[in-house]
Amino acid sequence: MRVVSYRLVEDSACPRTDHGRLRHRDWQVLRCPSPARPTRDRLFTDCSREARLLKASNRNGMFGVLGLFHCRWSEEPAERIAIEDRFCPDDVPEMEGEQFAVYLHFADRLLVLRKREKCVVKLDSMKAEVATISPLVKCGGTRVATFGLLDKFNGSAAI
Repeated sequence: MRVVSYRLVEDSACPRTDHGRLRHRDWQVLRCPSPARPTRDRLFTDCSREARLLKASNRNGMFGVLGLFHCRWSEEPAERIAIEDRFCPDDVPEMEGEQFAVYLHFADRLLVLRKREKCVVKLDSMKAEVATISPLVKCGGTRVATFGLLDKFNGSAAI
């Protein structure tokens, strides 16, 4: 969650975090300028009980950052199932443009989506995904998207 939100979490709270992917080479933490917010379609959803991913969005200037979290937990290992859900660039409020390049960090996947075009994501129990969303900008006869530092979870904060 610290990738999507502007707040820091104690390092000891997340012992398996790759801290190198959270910081710029000058050790500055790459974070969004404001708190993350749940997406409109998750405001009244209990993602700890329903088979839905928690979606939290934020912005870095013209870029969107979307965190997708599998929050459903069960004591029974057989009930710890993967959840398949959808997201789109429109889940991040006020994104300008009609076409977007989307980079999924953990899946290491690049997609091109229209503003309301849905992308399916499947996450195992207690896993997460971070999507960086960049508007495609016309440059000459082609369209270009920038992401910042792809080896960082919130690389668009470096731009």
